[in-house]
Amino acid sequence: MIEINKKEDIYPAINELIYFFEQNDKEEISGILRHRMFKVSWTSQSELFEELSSVLKNIIKKNNKTFDEIIVNQIDKIIKMIQRS
Repeated sequence: MIEINKKEDIYPAINELIYFFEQNDKEEISGILRHRMFKVSWTSQSELFEELSSVLKNIIKKNNKTFDEIIVNQIDKIIKMIQRS
């Protein structure tokens, strides 16, 4: 998983999650993330980050038990970086 040390790391980390979910038969989740990242026009980076944080929290809430710990940890790191931004 990509290291998340600054807010610019959020974008490649989300792309990595999209790819992971696509490769692991989680097309609905990858589709939601892909839509938020690439299809919706956001007025600001903070608006995008707020939406991504909400979506990621919802993903964890609904799927926490079915994901590997490494995925849960990566999502948690992304959420924390968004909150610091």
